[in-house]
Amino acid sequence: MLALADHAGRPGQSARASALWPAQSKLQKATNTFTLLTFLHPLCPCSRASLAELARIQGAAGDHLAITVVIGLPQGLVAADAREMIETVQHIPGAQIVLDPDDVETRRFGCYTSGQALLYSPEGKLRYQGGITGSRGHEGDNAGKSALLAALEQTAPAAASAPVYGCCLRNGKN
Repeated sequence: MLALADHAGRPGQSARASALWPAQSKLQKATNTFTLLTFLHPLCPCSRASLAELARIQGAAGDHLAITVVIGLPQGLVAADAREMIETVQHIPGAQIVLDPDDVETRRFGCYTSGQALLYSPEGKLRYQGGITGSRGHEGDNAGKSALLAALEQTAPAAASAPVYGCCLRNGKN
């Protein structure tokens, strides 16, 4: 039981995200509001909690946030592997879904762990990077979600960060 608790509380590798939106990205950045990118592996069981928290964030932010969920499809995975995740995202009002074959955008944004969230200002400046759950596969109030919401409300003094909890985006393994 102790090993399970240790694993649930062990964060994944944090992103090495650029301070500015990558010019080469094919993802659309909102120009009149903040853009939240969330990177997920379709086979990571931790992603369910990340999507539940994402829905709560959207509920709190409303029209002040454009959400894009980037579902990585590393080599060997196809869109059908993401079917359940796509259906879940479709229930988050306004959320866009981008399938990322061979993890092109995932790598471009420097993400390594499923559940990684990146919040960019309308000017393309990184305001938050990290997770939106407090541990692997667990929903509820947590420091990451609070830091993201503070950045969105522009009450955070600088770009905020928090640990990200999830599986490796390259292979979906814990």
